[in-house]
Amino acid sequence: MSSKPLREKFWTGGKRIISSPIIYFVAFTAYLQGGVDKVLDFEGAVAEVRHFGLEPAAPVAVATIITEL
Repeated sequence: MSSKPLREKFWTGGKRIISSPIIYFVAFTAYLQGGVDKVLDFEGAVAEVRHFGLEPAAPVAVATIITEL
């Protein structure tokens, strides 16, 4: 039987997962893919911005692309 409480085991395991370079890589590639998709389909990116009610749509889409890349 282990002497560590269950909460401490989860905390230790969670810290190990969060500090893993793989997690950072997955998050990085998700944002990178979003930016590249918006560049390749700029009209779709503008339509997405308009869907959320943001105007002027084109500059907001460009700002989003810059942020994601």
